[in-house]
Amino acid sequence: MIPRFVAVASLAALLSGCALGPRPTLTGEAQLDDAAIDAVLERLDTASATTFTAVYTITPTIAGASPAIATVAHSALETYTVFTVDGVVTVEYVSSDGEQQTCAVGRSNCVIGPLDETRISNLGVSSSFWGPSAAQKVRVDGGRNLADAQPGTETLAGMPATCAEIPVGGLAIAVEYCALDAGPLAAYRGADATIELVSYSPNA
Repeated sequence: MIPRFVAVASLAALLSGCALGPRPTLTGEAQLDDAAIDAVLERLDTASATTFTAVYTITPTIAGASPAIATVAHSALETYTVFTVDGVVTVEYVSSDGEQQTCAVGRSNCVIGPLDETRISNLGVSSSFWGPSAAQKVRVDGGRNLADAQPGTETLAGMPATCAEIPVGGLAIAVEYCALDAGPLAAYRGADATIELVSYSPNA
C-alpha cells in the first residue's frame, strides 16, 4: 500500500506538470494579410492627419431611423462634426485642444466631456465614422473574413477611392469599404448602414 503522503506528493507533481505545459495566450489586434484590405487601411489610418471638409449621406438600416447628412470639418486643431436629419441639426460634436463637447445647433448648450455618441446611435455610426472608427471596423471585419477581399475602385464626389469588399457572414454576404487617397472614408456599405461621400474639400 502506498503511503498517503507519497500519493499526495505524486498528485501534486502531476498537477504542477500540467500547469507548466502550454497555456492559451490572448492575441492582440488581428494581423491582416490581404492586399485589398491593407490598401484601404493604409488610407484610413492617415485620415486623422488630413485636413478636409466632407459631407456624407448616412442611411441606417435600423427600422424607423431617418437618413442623415453628416458634415465633417477636420484639421490638426479641431474636428467639428454636424449631423442633420430632415433638414434639422440634431447634434454637433467638437473636439478642440484636447477638449470634447457635445452641442446643440450653433455650438450652443454644449456639454463638456466625452462625446455623447448615444445621440446618433440610431444611425448605426459613431462620430469618427470618417476615419478612426472606420479603420477599426475594417480590422474587425478583416479578422473574420471568410475569403480574400475583392479589390475595387470608385469615383465618389469626383474623387478616386480605393475599395475592399470583405466576405464576412458567408460568401454571399459582404461589407464594403472605400477610402480616398487622402485618407478619409469615401463609402461604407454594411448591414448596419450605408455611408456615401457627396462632397469633399482639402480645406477645413
